[in-house]
Parts: sequence; C-alpha cells; structure tokens
Amino acid sequence: MQFPAQNVQLFATHIYAVNQPAPEALFLCDHHFQQTFYMTLYNICPLQSLVLWDSYFLPNILQAAQCFVQT
Repeated sequence: MQFPAQNVQLFATHIYAVNQPAPEALFLCDHHFQQTFYMTLYNICPLQSLVLWDSYFLPNILQAAQCFVQT
C-alpha cells in the first residue's frame, strides 16, 4: 500500500504534535489514522530519516509500528 508524500508529512507533523504532551497520546488517534500512519511509516519513510526524531519518542514509534505490522 502506498500513500502520497504529502500524507507522510502530515503524519509526521501530527506525531510531533502529539509528542508534546506524551507519546501515549498517539494511541488516542482513531483506528484509521493508526493504520494509515503505521503502514506509511513501514512502507515509505526511510529509517535513516527517523534518526532526526526525538530519541525518547523514536523507540515508541518503532515499537508501535512493529506491533501494527505483526497483527
């Protein structure tokens, strides 16, 4: 499944936004958003670009993505 590049930017912007209160806020997103974000992260976003992310938040994103693709 592929998603437009602008969606990746939108997802990343949203993740930065929910990262302000707490990483757990990510899981308050609706189910459709979770699916599209994790699939986009898994299929499109190069992992090397993720090193720019908060070192505390990055493991939460990767763990969440792994949990999604395993289900």
